[in-house]
Amino acid sequence: MNVVSYEQLLSIVAQEYQDRVILNSETGVVHVNLEGLDPEALRSLDMGLWLVNSMVTADEHYLFEVKDVTTMANGLLHVTIADPNGVLNASKGGLDANGTYTHVPKEGYDGQVAVLKSGEFLDTKKGTKNVRKSTIFHE
Repeated sequence: MNVVSYEQLLSIVAQEYQDRVILNSETGVVHVNLEGLDPEALRSLDMGLWLVNSMVTADEHYLFEVKDVTTMANGLLHVTIADPNGVLNASKGGLDANGTYTHVPKEGYDGQVAVLKSGEFLDTKKGTKNVRKSTIFHE
C-alpha cells in the first residue's frame, strides 16, 4: 500500500482512532493497534476501525489501492475500464457486480479493491453522488 492509498483508507476511520491504523512504509502492510480497546466492542466504537481491523487480521489477503492503473492476475488494467465509476472490486471468493469473475485479484491476494485517485462516485440506485469515504467503506 502506498501513502495515497493509506490516507484514503484512513478516511473511513474516525479521526480519534486514525493513529491506531499503522502503515509499515517498507512492506506496505497495515496493522491496527488495539492496545487498551476491547476487540469485541470495536464495531460499536467505530465501524471504520472495525472494518480495517477485520481486513488486516483475516486469514485471507486483501489489497486496497488508490491508483488509476492497477495490476490484476491477467495484467495491467485501467480502473475506469473495469468500472465507469472508477472502482474495481475483484475477489477470488465471490462474484463481481456483473455476476461473474470478470477480474481476478493480483497473485497472492484473495481480494483487491482499486479506486481512482480522483473522481466522483455515483450511487446508481439513487442517481446521486456518493461521498468518497462512503464508496471506499462500501468496497
